[in-house]
Amino acid sequence: MKSEDVRKVVVLMIDDGMSPREIAKQLRKVVSDCTVSRWQHLYKTTGTIDLKTPAGELRIIRTKNPIQKVKRRFTYKSRRSARQLAKSLRVFRRTMSRIIHEDLHLHAYHARTQPNLHDKHKQRRISFAY
Repeated sequence: MKSEDVRKVVVLMIDDGMSPREIAKQLRKVVSDCTVSRWQHLYKTTGTIDLKTPAGELRIIRTKNPIQKVKRRFTYKSRRSARQLAKSLRVFRRTMSRIIHEDLHLHAYHARTQPNLHDKHKQRRISFAY
């Protein structure tokens, strides 16, 4: 995000009647022509250049609602892979793995079966080891 001072200078130049291209030429490596024209449009429609929201696509996937959906799927439905979950909820596979690992703190593991040993078996194992 550009500094407040640069935006004030651009507003003054817009008020003087300069075009976005002329403003960008005077402020060469500070702001681009595209940024100046976007700011000019903002200034003409709203009266100020307030950059409250960041540019680009909104990040709305890893919010409370999808995380709760994934949690419910894990508790109430049968076992599914992260890829299948991502497909059913229409999110990227990497996003699904982030939700599973970072938000829900679930990690993959293999259940290990332990042999059911009796005292007689334990004695045999000890005698075999020596």
